[in-house]
Amino acid sequence: METLSIVYLRQNSHEAVNIQQDMSVDRVYATNINVCKTGRHKCDPNAVCKTLKSLHRCSCKKGWEGNGRTCTDVDECRLRNGGCVHMCHNSPGNYSCSCYPGF
Repeated sequence: METLSIVYLRQNSHEAVNIQQDMSVDRVYATNINVCKTGRHKCDPNAVCKTLKSLHRCSCKKGWEGNGRTCTDVDECRLRNGGCVHMCHNSPGNYSCSCYPGF
């Protein structure tokens, strides 16, 4: 049996569909593809891809904010000095506390 496989992403959708055509009987059928596993998602590098049934969702990792397709660093030091007693140092996706000199 000769088969033709075509994979495409539906426009305005988070779903990839694998279309296969059985050349001997001229039937077309679709199977869902897990885009999180294949890496075909369009999630930000600072996001995680989660499969939900036949769809996927991008969510920003801890320390990042946004819609999952675009994630920006959260400045933890901006709010209440990040919970630090002395100095707060923001870094991509994280932060750290340090003491004033002499403490």
